[in-house]
Amino acid sequence: MIRSIALTLFLTLAASADAQRVNPRLLRERGETLQAEFLKGLDELAAEYERAGLVEDAKAVLRRRLEIADDDAVAEKLNELEELDFETRQREIEVDAAYGWTDTGVNVTEGQEVRVEAAGEYRLQFNDTVGPAGLSVIDELQGAKVGGLTAIIYPPRTGKKKPQPTAPFPVDARSQFEPEKSGRLFLRVAVPVGGTAKGTLKVRVSGKITAARP
Repeated sequence: MIRSIALTLFLTLAASADAQRVNPRLLRERGETLQAEFLKGLDELAAEYERAGLVEDAKAVLRRRLEIADDDAVAEKLNELEELDFETRQREIEVDAAYGWTDTGVNVTEGQEVRVEAAGEYRLQFNDTVGPAGLSVIDELQGAKVGGLTAIIYPPRTGKKKPQPTAPFPVDARSQFEPEKSGRLFLRVAVPVGGTAKGTLKVRVSGKITAARP
């Protein structure tokens, strides 16, 4: 009798152990199903955000979606949404090559993409002696391309302390960048020391920009 009870108990425990033993194939299938459902949910959430006009939230969801799994269609949709800012937020200005810094009239935000597109030509002339070192530019344009369209960002003034602008950086005919500081965007042609420039560029600034106060 005792032996029979012991055998029954042994068989019961063995059956329980078999039931708890993990089946790798089924586990993987379950994982794939859960991930597919999660990704589908993210796609649906992004679409709902877009329909509600919450484009930034939609883009955040799609970026998260691509971190989990690559998808060409999702990447294309994200790119489409990101282009909306460049299509709907634009400002066109003229930059006179003969002048200094030109106020674009827009503010940019640190880390938020901005695009600058320029067209046109200007005549660059100088009367200076040039040695092996080549041409130089004025101190505030150190690092800029001689004769190239250059940008700088002035942060807003806080208190009595004068804000320090960013270092000048080239934008050329087309440039897309994430500002290192928030502030007002200025443009100018980097004219060499002893040089002059004559002509006008038509410039379009677009992306994460806001109109600056006069």
